Amino acid sequence: MAIDANPNGETKEHLNTQIAKQLSPESYQYFLSDAAKERKPSPIRGLFPLENKPGVISLLAGKPNDAMFPFESFSFT
Repeated sequence: MAIDANPNGETKEHLNTQIAKQLSPESYQYFLSDAAKERKPSPIRGLFPLENKPGVISLLAGKPNDAMFPFESFSFT
């Protein structure tokens, strides 16, 4: 992937990211199917900030505590 830089040293990729950050959510409605427009956010996403609290053992997003699995290796045949 070629990335060109402008005179200010910003890459096209960076500029595209900045433009995307400025677009409102309504700008994307045209590209969504009716089913996608009806989807609701998962309540589990609201729990992600809790992962960063000290002392919390997170089981979110398939990340159980490593101490629960004291194995050094697995072998399947």
